[in-house]
Amino acid sequence: AGGAGRRPVTRAGEPASLRREAALTTGGLVLASFGIVMALLLGERAARIQREWAGQVTQILDIRGATYALRASLADMERWQRLYVLGGDAADLGPFYEAAGAARERIARIRELARDNPVQRALGEALAPLVARRVARLDSVIAVRRARGFEAARQAVLNREWLPLADSISAHFEAMRQAEDSLLQTRQASWDAAVRRRQRIQTVTVVVTIGFMAAALAVFARFASARRRAQEERDRGFLLSQDLICRADFEGRFVELNPAWERTLGYSLDEILGRPFLELVHPDDRERTAAESQRQEREGTHTIHFVNRYRHRDGSYRVLQWSATPNLAERMVYATARDITPLHEAEEELRRSEERSRLLNEELQQSVDELTSVNQELEAFTYSVSHDLRAPLRHISGFSELLERHVGSALDEKGKRYLGTIGAAVVRMGMLIDDLLMFSRIGRGELHAGPVRLDDVVQAVLPELGQEIARRKVRLELRPLPVVHGDSALLQVVFANLLSNALKYTRPREEPRVEVGTDAARDGRVVVFVRDNGVGFDMQYVGKLFGVFQRLHSPEEFEGTGIGLATVQRIVHKHAGLVWAEGAVEKGATFYVALPPADPTSAPGVT
Repeated sequence: AGGAGRRPVTRAGEPASLRREAALTTGGLVLASFGIVMALLLGERAARIQREWAGQVTQILDIRGATYALRASLADMERWQRLYVLGGDAADLGPFYEAAGAARERIARIRELARDNPVQRALGEALAPLVARRVARLDSVIAVRRARGFEAARQAVLNREWLPLADSISAHFEAMRQAEDSLLQTRQASWDAAVRRRQRIQTVTVVVTIGFMAAALAVFARFASARRRAQEERDRGFLLSQDLICRADFEGRFVELNPAWERTLGYSLDEILGRPFLELVHPDDRERTAAESQRQEREGTHTIHFVNRYRHRDGSYRVLQWSATPNLAERMVYATARDITPLHEAEEELRRSEERSRLLNEELQQSVDELTSVNQELEAFTYSVSHDLRAPLRHISGFSELLERHVGSALDEKGKRYLGTIGAAVVRMGMLIDDLLMFSRIGRGELHAGPVRLDDVVQAVLPELGQEIARRKVRLELRPLPVVHGDSALLQVVFANLLSNALKYTRPREEPRVEVGTDAARDGRVVVFVRDNGVGFDMQYVGKLFGVFQRLHSPEEFEGTGIGLATVQRIVHKHAGLVWAEGAVEKGATFYVALPPADPTSAPGVT
């Protein structure tokens, strides 16, 4: 009876209840520890997944940024190439090659960023040679402009054979964008599944842990301390992130912001917290932003790559790209935003560059059409006038002869001199008409180009000049000449004119000398010269040498129509060549002709 109501005792004299409590406490500590460990592991795993996911998203955005930058570099190359084709200004080539270097660096950057993803890596590897071919194509048009002049470069620009290459590059850009979107969606789905698994396991863990929390206060304290440390780590990431991170309620007000907001928009956090975020959104974007927020609240779905504009404190707007996840239970939206203003500006500049390029192309085509029309009209006029002049010229000549026969010996010396002057003028007029007709035919005729040995061309011309060379004992020095790409018949006209001029203007010399040889290559063309020790010319009038009817000497000094050198220039330009002259008064003259070689790799100085 005395023992009635007493607690059971252990073998050591301890009450049985203490043993049960100790066992329960031990079990509770074990289970609580297990629950805490599981919670910690899940928290750490979630943090690691979040860091990995953020890094993967950053990598994808970096690839997209490099891709947009590459497209901008290609657009810059096309713009500078077309400016060079239009103006021929070598200063435009510097920006062109800078853009080409930037394109190669951005290709390398894309390949570096995509090395961990087989799909993106394959697209990057396939894009590299396409871009290289595009760069080479643009560079080849520049080479054509240098080597063959404006008209050939224009034809190269208008050539549509490169369009499949441009379409292929655009298709690769689109494939890369789709691959990035697919990869983001896949990773977002994986993240969502991980979050749901963690939430389910944490719920079970919390329920079990709470049941034994009374017996595990010390363990819980340690768990709380570890949790505080993890929160501090997350807070450090929150504070140091370069992206804008926020939490907003379903009423459209900011609840929590990281310091990146101050750096990006210029407002203090106190000025933004509690403020409706639509007040900062660009007026043109507010309706779309409000509709997206309502959709999140209604459907609970995620937002990826939503773009709008937020007002900076200075009144300008920054372009932000959003990823957001709503929490319907908390009635909160967790979101991150990246400032893509530079990328957006690059895209806008690309669009402006494309529009400028289109307008330049239209202006170029209009100028070419106008120039072609004017040339055709001028050639038709020259041809028509030359033919129409022959009839009155024949009448003058015929009636002069009739007059001479009719009057006969009745003419005094003055009358005979008058008739002689008329006859000489008719002959000169006939030569002028013949030269005009040849000049017109050269402009209208087609070029029958092929390999031409200039040695053979010169030898074909010499028989016409042989008598004068022998009679005047002209010292003719012929150097070996190269093989060029051109029309043999037209090149004979060139050298016939140049050699005839050399012989004509050396007549005052007691020891006339004419030399034909080669000079250093120029712009990928072989250079041939005809040099004489004749009367020469003043270099200040060199611009008149190749003009129609332009003469530096009077007809009394040296005969000629003033069309020969103009014909030379037209033929050389028709060959995409160059012609120029150097001279000095009473010290002779040298005429240079630069022509494309038959084999481009055989020209001296050509690499």
